[in-house]
Amino acid sequence: MRRRAFTAFIIACAAVMFVSANAIAGAVMRGWRLDLTEQRLYSLSPEAAAVIDDLSEPVDLTFFYSRKLAQDFPRIRAYGARVRETLQAYAARAGGRIRLEIVDPRPYTDAEDRALRAGLEGLPVGEDEALFFGLAARNSVDDRAIIPFFNPDREPFLEYELSRVFVEMETPSRARVALITGLPMETAPAPGRAPTGIHAYRQLIDAFDVELLDPDWTALPADADLLVVAHPPPLGPHQLYAIDQFVLRGGRALVFVDPLSELATSPGPTGLPNFDASPRSDAAPLLASWGVVYDAGTVVLDLENALRAQFDDGGRQVERPYPLWFRIPPENLDSDELATASLRRGINFVGAGGLSRRQDAATRFTALAWTSDASATMDAREAQLENPVNLFARARSDGVSRTVIARVRGEARSAFPDGAPDVDDVFDLPTPAEHLDSGEIDVIVAADSDLFNDRFYVSGDPSLGETTTADNAAFILNAVDLFSGSDALVGLRARAPSDRPMTLIENLRAEAEARLAAEEGRLTLEVAEAEARLRELEAAGEGSGFFSGDLDADLTEAELGEVQRFRNVIVDTRGRLREVKRTFLSDVDRLEALLTFLNVWLMALLAAGAGVWTFFARRRGRASP
Repeated sequence: MRRRAFTAFIIACAAVMFVSANAIAGAVMRGWRLDLTEQRLYSLSPEAAAVIDDLSEPVDLTFFYSRKLAQDFPRIRAYGARVRETLQAYAARAGGRIRLEIVDPRPYTDAEDRALRAGLEGLPVGEDEALFFGLAARNSVDDRAIIPFFNPDREPFLEYELSRVFVEMETPSRARVALITGLPMETAPAPGRAPTGIHAYRQLIDAFDVELLDPDWTALPADADLLVVAHPPPLGPHQLYAIDQFVLRGGRALVFVDPLSELATSPGPTGLPNFDASPRSDAAPLLASWGVVYDAGTVVLDLENALRAQFDDGGRQVERPYPLWFRIPPENLDSDELATASLRRGINFVGAGGLSRRQDAATRFTALAWTSDASATMDAREAQLENPVNLFARARSDGVSRTVIARVRGEARSAFPDGAPDVDDVFDLPTPAEHLDSGEIDVIVAADSDLFNDRFYVSGDPSLGETTTADNAAFILNAVDLFSGSDALVGLRARAPSDRPMTLIENLRAEAEARLAAEEGRLTLEVAEAEARLRELEAAGEGSGFFSGDLDADLTEAELGEVQRFRNVIVDTRGRLREVKRTFLSDVDRLEALLTFLNVWLMALLAAGAGVWTFFARRRGRASP
């Protein structure tokens, strides 16, 4: 009895110590975090930490998450855990300036009403039920921001989206964008209607405070957060100098140049094209000083990604791949850069140029979009005059992939080493600020202004409304959105998702699906051959009337043989399909069983075995004299 009482006492003490240790750790070590994930998924990046450190007002975060309803959706459940952990990391970093509340808005409760009043969007999951998975934020001066719904597809951008919430509350006014362009941003009006802007331009003016500068501008707006230069008209020395100094002083710029712009010569608001517009644009001294090589007289062709187009060939319409027009697929877009990482439909290019890094450049050159290896170059004027039907056959790939969009960062020198240029023919020129010889720059350069061209990615079907078929406008808005944010937001990159797919199982599934598709193809071919043979019998008059619609007629011996063969083909091929499926399922089941054993049971069995071994080892030690 004494031994049993002592054992019970020890167990009770251990339980008390365990509970006490957890209570003390929860109070003392609340802000301590240990992230052992391979991609550091639950650790804040330095940029996100900088956003939190710059908060000037306390922030209340309310994370609305329908935990019970999410159990039926594995992706949302897993992403919900990631969002919760990341929000807790933000709160821990803020040291009390972020107060986090987690709310489960169940149906017909005050919590659900709170989520709706905050502007969150519920995902319908059943009769009168909605799954909420969003965030509402408010600071002490009543600035507000929300994330209506956390889309699992955007998990790599979670840190960016959360950081943007704080930046929006710190700077609630819309970003100001200065736009320099020679493109007809306003298109010809429909009869009886006012002029309308092209799709990407309309998106820009809806989201940002855009100031369209006159061609003879003499100074950039002092309060501009971002400069967009889209196929500029010829720029004077004083204008180039203003852009040069704006960028060197930390201003971010998005520059679109083009060796062969179709949009530049398209009709404008008057319905007539600008006859003075040039299809070619350049910013040679600026690009060179930024460490970028660009030839305004050369276009890039992509034979592998060429878009198909219809042309007139001797009076008849033919459809041919046209390598001057091509689509850059998602796999040829940088998946780490926020401007391109979320684009899933690719970007369409028309008469684009090529970009590369100067060998002596001190800046970092990051390709954001690039062609396939089956690319070529051609003189822009020659490509424009070439018969479109023959262009694909004439183009010769050199096996080199070419960059068409790039981000350039780092230390750059001024394109005007001697200071501001002397200009005598420009009146009201402002006194330039102190000249900068060098500075840290961050610009995105695209060698195609037809990214704005609605003709190549916008569909205006009256029954469906305006829809897009490529991510041209999405890229432009992503880049402007990124560059108009804080310095910390600009530095953020996409993070790896938390899900870790079982690649072995996925490879097995893909292999089995390929075998299934091959078997189905053979089945279709054999059925088609059997049907063709039956039609031949009918056409040759060998039938007894059965194949002509007389169902009571007797079949001939030949017809009976074909019908039986037809049935045998179906039965035999279906049997092979079932065998492939059985093999596939058994392979996957065996692999999943092995992985389950390794992940769940192996360590438990090893620990139990170690415990049993320790127990008997100690008993042997006590029994020995």
